[in-house]
Amino acid sequence: MSYAKFDLSGRVAVVIGGTSGIGRAIAHGLAEAGADVVTTSRRIEQVDAAAQEIESFGRRTLRIASDVSDRASIENLLSECVGQLGKVHILI
Repeated sequence: MSYAKFDLSGRVAVVIGGTSGIGRAIAHGLAEAGADVVTTSRRIEQVDAAAQEIESFGRRTLRIASDVSDRASIENLLSECVGQLGKVHILI
């Protein structure tokens, strides 16, 4: 269900831990509101499954596994998001 006054079209959101539970629900809500959403976790198979769901909303996404305890991993995530999607507007 989308909300007419909650329009995130043209925005890019990154949801750390967005491949399961509350993070996944938040990612779906952002995608329904029009945002392109990058969901990430340490396991690429979970990232792939979540990315497929985001794409089913007609939104762009990336398939990047990352580990929040590893600075280089998070820097790579940011670099890829900016390089391929232009900017990160929302970080959860």
